[in-house]
Amino acid sequence: MGERLGAEHTQIAQGGACLVAAGDGCVGLERQFTKLNPNAATPDWDFSRYAVGINLGTNDVGHRVSSAQFQTAYTSLLRKVRAAYPQAWIFALETFRGRYVPQTQAVVEATVDGGDSRVSFVDTTGWLGSGDLTDSVHPNDQGHRVIADRLAPVIAARIGM
Repeated sequence: MGERLGAEHTQIAQGGACLVAAGDGCVGLERQFTKLNPNAATPDWDFSRYAVGINLGTNDVGHRVSSAQFQTAYTSLLRKVRAAYPQAWIFALETFRGRYVPQTQAVVEATVDGGDSRVSFVDTTGWLGSGDLTDSVHPNDQGHRVIADRLAPVIAARIGM
């Protein structure tokens, strides 16, 4: 993605992570996203150097996170992201499996209605086909290229690139 926009990029991600921390050990990135390593006592990222895209929710379903819990945690995460990135555009992506879409959209709409006009919901419906996945969930190299090809113009249009 960064290459498509002529920018360096860093990914804060962890396989199997959830938005909401689960009692069975699923790391909750709503609380841990600020850390260099979400599993250890590490320093926070220097957020003055980055822009933000969020794609969370796929794993929460398997950990019995309710729609209400998810929406509350997503609201909290957006507040933390905004505090870390006061001027950045925040892109909240629909999960590629379509999980928690109404809740994600509701949080983005409430955030915008609350006066933060630099938050966008990104509808990813139909972006990936079966040939773009390593399994039924995770994008393969081709899938990542498809995502970058689709997401780069969305970001460029918003940030004026």
